[in-house]
Amino acid sequence: MFKVCGDCLIEEEYKNGVKTIYDFLIKIGIYPKLKGFDLLVYAVITVLKNPIYIHSITTTLYPTIAKAFEVSVACVERNMRNAIETAYNGGKLQEVANKLYGGNFKKYEKPTNGEFISYMVSIVKFLV
Repeated sequence: MFKVCGDCLIEEEYKNGVKTIYDFLIKIGIYPKLKGFDLLVYAVITVLKNPIYIHSITTTLYPTIAKAFEVSVACVERNMRNAIETAYNGGKLQEVANKLYGGNFKKYEKPTNGEFISYMVSIVKFLV
């Protein structure tokens, strides 16, 4: 019924979406060893379940994730930002996202956490 994502549980109905997210994150250079990996997966699934959360990231989404992973809100934001910066600085974000998934990431414009989560939600909706 549930699939474990880090220390949190994700409902089985989102299994294909989780696989899509995992594959995308690994392709762009965000690996499971990064703390932000599981946080990003959980954020995307949470927004898929409750689309309104994308409009209140700092007041609703981050606290929800922080509670699920038993960490602070600042830790959630920082670890997600670090994971996105890892992909951005490695150069794979623009290459993979723009060529394979129709992204529009510019070379010198790192996406914010919200932009990245929103983009991943659209990928999952399109591919699953």
